[in-house]
Amino acid sequence: MIPNKTEDQILYQNFKYYDLDGLCCVDLRNFIKANERVGVVLSNLGEYEEIFNYFDKKKTGLINYKSFCKEIFQPRPKMDE
Repeated sequence: MIPNKTEDQILYQNFKYYDLDGLCCVDLRNFIKANERVGVVLSNLGEYEEIFNYFDKKKTGLINYKSFCKEIFQPRPKMDE
């Protein structure tokens, strides 16, 4: 955890890293650019699209902050040990 920052502030800061145009939403082009800036280079466009579509449930071609948070905080089933 970063001192003096709430979880919400950290999550928003991470989302803004992908929002390269400052439009409060992320398209596939910016999603790919931001990932590549941090060294996440996938072998083909389909892999980026698969991850992007996980967050773009409504298939709008955009990920907004609200849908991003919804997916991040969605409870996940426990893995069998």
